[in-house]
Amino acid sequence: MSEIPGETTDTTTLQKDFERITALVLTEFQIEESVLEHGVPTYYLKQPQETKQPFLNLLKKLEEINLSQYSAESMGA
Repeated sequence: MSEIPGETTDTTTLQKDFERITALVLTEFQIEESVLEHGVPTYYLKQPQETKQPFLNLLKKLEEINLSQYSAESMGA
């Protein structure tokens, strides 16, 4: 077996976080596809749909669970 110790735990945690974030994204957007590549969640949205206000709503929800720090910093906030 070539499994690295702790890798399964990290993968499981990453998958749970992805599912948690996806559930939040689904409260604001209609998703065409969601993928997790190299630890980065990516969402392809169905078109057309309003994005500005739902995105702001999503940021608030992510802040509530301490997942928006990177987004706020990368946006210059």
